[in-house]
Parts: sequence; structure tokens; C-alpha cells
Amino acid sequence: MELVADSPTRCLKTALSALTLGILFFVGAGPARGSTCSERVQGRIAWDDRGSTRWSPANVERLCAGAEDSAEPALCFQQVMHGGVDPGGGGRWTWQEVLSLCAGTLDHRATVRCFEERRRGGLARAQAVESCRWDQGSGSGLTVLIQPKLDGKLAREVLTRKAGGSPVFEADLNDGPQSLRGFVDLHTHPMNHLAFGGKLFHGGPDAGVLMPAKMIGCGQSEPRRARTVAEALGTDNATHGAWGLDNDCGNELRRQVVTQMEEG
Repeated sequence: MELVADSPTRCLKTALSALTLGILFFVGAGPARGSTCSERVQGRIAWDDRGSTRWSPANVERLCAGAEDSAEPALCFQQVMHGGVDPGGGGRWTWQEVLSLCAGTLDHRATVRCFEERRRGGLARAQAVESCRWDQGSGSGLTVLIQPKLDGKLAREVLTRKAGGSPVFEADLNDGPQSLRGFVDLHTHPMNHLAFGGKLFHGGPDAGVLMPAKMIGCGQSEPRRARTVAEALGTDNATHGAWGLDNDCGNELRRQVVTQMEEG
């Protein structure tokens, strides 16, 4: 049998056909089934203790809000509702409680661990659920709570959880870092006014934040609350300018500039 070499035109058509098939296959394949939160929930996880897996779309949306591309809310609901997580007090979980606890979580293990720790610490079930939620709060104000270990070395510590509903973000110093959604004024310097428990408005610190020693000025030997925004912002360590990196007393120049701006 005689072998005839393909013409360049035929080779090109063959290559284009193969490419087209490849593109169609790639587009048709799409994301893997079950890769999103809603796909892991609807029809797969029972929302009650009777095995009902048909969810209200509104409840699926609420559970997955903020974590639509993650399986974590689904894993959380499954573990808490059906995996033996003890609600405490001799009662049983309601689906509303579990939905509230797991909504939007980006780490189901951390959420479960948070709840169990809060219950062991004496919080009532409803309070423990509220303090461990990942839902977005609706207010512009944010209050940061942190353990009272003011040794001046908290720059290396992290905020680890966000509580939704109420404008409270509770952080434990010994926890590992978790996701923090939102906007934070984080520069190259330690945000001690963020980590030490004051109000924040749209990412900016407010008067009343608790500042560690030497953060307001060199003469500040003990932690105290900032009386003005200038005190909260102005002397937050050495990397804003006026002081050398070997000086741990803050930035006096920035404090003066902010004071002048506040006074107009």
C-alpha cells in the first residue's frame, strides 16, 4: 500500500480539530462536582435528625455566605449536627443553632474547637455559638477583645477569630492564625492598638484603645488607654520615620503631626 504524505492544509485542519475538541472538553468538564459549599450541602447533608437532605435555598445561602467556594461550612454542619459534638447541658442540637455556628466558616475544625473551649470555660450554649461564628458583622465599629497579657511583646501575636452579629472580635493569644476578612490598617509596624483592645472605625483606631508601655511615649512606663486618636496612631513603634530602628519609644514626630491635623 502506497503511503501518501498529508498536505500542510490537511495537517492544519487535523490540528485545529484536535484543538477544538480539547477546548470543548475543557469547557464542558468545568469545576469538579461538589467543589463548592452549596454542592456539598444540598441533597448530601441532612439538615435535621430525620435524614432530610432537601434544604431551603435560603438556608443554603446563609450557611455558605462568604465561603461559597469552600467546603468548610458543609463539613462544620455535618460534624456538629451529626458527628457527636456535645452541645452541653444534656440537650440536643437544633439545626438553627448549628446553622448559626457554622455559617461562613473557613475552618470547621477551628469553629468546633472554639465552641468546645467556650463551653468548657463556662459559657452558655448560645453565648458559645455567638462567640465562635464567622459571619460578617453589619456595623462599621469593631471592638477587639484580647487576654490581658500586656508584656509589650504582643506584636507577634495574631487575631484568630471574628464573631459575627455583634461588633466583637475575640482573640486568644495562644491560638494559631485563621482567616481575617475585612480591611485592616496594617503597615510594617506592629498594630498594637488593634491587638490591645480598642474600637476601630473603618480600619482606623479610636481614642480609648489600650496601649502597651512606651507606645504613647518614652515616659509611659505602664499600659494605659490612649486619650486621643493622635496617641493611638502617633507612637506606634519606630518604622513611621522619626526614630531609629533601635528606639522602642515610638514616633514623636508622627504624634505631633497627627495632633496638628486633628486640631485643624
